[in-house]
Amino acid sequence: MMRINANAANKISGFTLLELLIAVGIIFILAAMGVAALSNYRTSAVIGEGREKILTELAGARAKTLGSEANAAYGIHFEETRVVMFKGNAYLAGDPENKETKLPPGVAITNIALGGGAEVVFERLTGKALQAGTITLAATGASGGATITIYSSGIFE
Repeated sequence: MMRINANAANKISGFTLLELLIAVGIIFILAAMGVAALSNYRTSAVIGEGREKILTELAGARAKTLGSEANAAYGIHFEETRVVMFKGNAYLAGDPENKETKLPPGVAITNIALGGGAEVVFERLTGKALQAGTITLAATGASGGATITIYSSGIFE
C-alpha cells in the first residue's frame, strides 16, 4: 500500500515574492542595456548621415570645378547646421545660385579649422583645395563625433 504524505498533497508550488522581484530586476537591467545600445547606434547613425551629406557636397563642388561648369570654381561654406555650395571664389550669403544642404536633426558642426575661414574653394583645372583643414561633427548632447579632413590636394576623407 502506498502512503501519501498529507502535507505534500496540500502544498501549492509557485514563485515567492523574492523570486519575482529578482526576475523583474534582471529584466529591467537587460532592458536598460538594450536602450543604451540602441541610443549609441542612433547617435552613430545620425552622425554618419551628416558626414555623408558633407562628403557628397564636397565631391559635387570639386566635380563641378574640375568639369569647368559655368567656367567657375565652386566651394562649400560650412555653418553649424548646414553646408552651402556656392559658385565663385568667395561665398556670398544671398546669392540665388547657392545650394543649401541641411544636416540631419541632432547633428551640428562643432569645429571648423580651415585656416581661419568657414569655406573651402576648389581650384579650377587641378581640383586642389585653396583651404585645407578639418571639420568636426557631433550629435547634440552626446559624446563622440566624426572628423572630415580636407587636404590641400583637394582630396577629403
